[in-house]
Amino acid sequence: MVAIVSEAFAPMPPVIPSRLLCPLTAELMRDPVTASDGRTYDREAIESWFAAGHSSSPITGMTLPDRVIVPNPRARLAIDEFIAAFPEMRAHLYRLRDGGIIRAAISEATARAALPGRRDPEPPSLNSLVLVGDIECFGDVGGGLTRSDAMLSSSYATPDWRALGKRSLATDRRSGSSPTLLRRGGSSSRLTSGSSFTYDGEGDDPLALPPGLKISVAGKVTGKDAGWDLTVEFSSDFALQHLAARICAVGSAPLRSLKLSAPTAFTPGEDVHDVCTSGNGFALLTRALHASEGAPCLSSLKELSLSKLNLADAQASALADALLYHSSITRIEVFDVNLRDRGAYAIARLGAAGGSYALAELGLGRDLLTPDGERRVTAMVEPRVKLTFW
Repeated sequence: MVAIVSEAFAPMPPVIPSRLLCPLTAELMRDPVTASDGRTYDREAIESWFAAGHSSSPITGMTLPDRVIVPNPRARLAIDEFIAAFPEMRAHLYRLRDGGIIRAAISEATARAALPGRRDPEPPSLNSLVLVGDIECFGDVGGGLTRSDAMLSSSYATPDWRALGKRSLATDRRSGSSPTLLRRGGSSSRLTSGSSFTYDGEGDDPLALPPGLKISVAGKVTGKDAGWDLTVEFSSDFALQHLAARICAVGSAPLRSLKLSAPTAFTPGEDVHDVCTSGNGFALLTRALHASEGAPCLSSLKELSLSKLNLADAQASALADALLYHSSITRIEVFDVNLRDRGAYAIARLGAAGGSYALAELGLGRDLLTPDGERRVTAMVEPRVKLTFW
């Protein structure tokens, strides 16, 4: 049940986002490191786990290929910025003397790993809600890039987006069959929706784009505001997956702004499965946008715009969770996306107290918002953020 909103929200202490908590100890991480399961832990906690003789992931129970851990600078930055924004939360920093917490966490994780049929935890359901002020919203449901994401996107590095934009323009002007790419093993295949493909070896065209993906590029190489502005139109989840793989790849040039839209506006009741946000493409893009564990080329992103999509409540919440505490995004536009009250509440969290403190402008489509929903969103967003309804 959604509580009746008051005219003024009572101040609430900031909630530590789950991505900043060690999954072993549930404490705010002091020294975040990433293990080979792709998860980020507090260094002492995961080192204690390995020192206890474990060679598996404490989260999934799966055997790890190695015990190597590497610092996670993006998580470190996110934690530092969270503490800078909320100095009163410094007391929650994980303390080296809390050995009892680690021992208890290791015992619990060991017991869980011994359970038969162990698998990854399921993501929170749509019933997993939190209160922002006295408005019911989805809680943390997202995560950053996984080890698999990094491996699968490694062949898609795009060091010069301008070349891709030129290829997109040339492809758009040219009629003909879809591009041919090489699968692993060297056999060629037409690029079709649902295919699993990669560039593999000499002779591949690194600029080939799938059907239904158009990219225009602007920006500059050097200077204070160096970076590229991408305006993308895609007509299928498959096309979006291709773009997201390029964004995720290490070595892709930094993006300054990213504007995504489908060719035509979403209309409720129409068969628009290919441009909905419930597919793998939007999920990968959401992970790439993650504030602390996302794609390197998006770490300095300033502007994000989404339009002409079917943005369901769950995907709106996952997107908001990924962008929460992003250190550089100052402008977000989400319009003509079938946005309803609950999805709008989730995105409005970014402009609320304790939200994304770099955000200066937030634009939302109002077509499907109820009058009460629009009023609640307005009350959630802080005065420092310019809120616009379209």
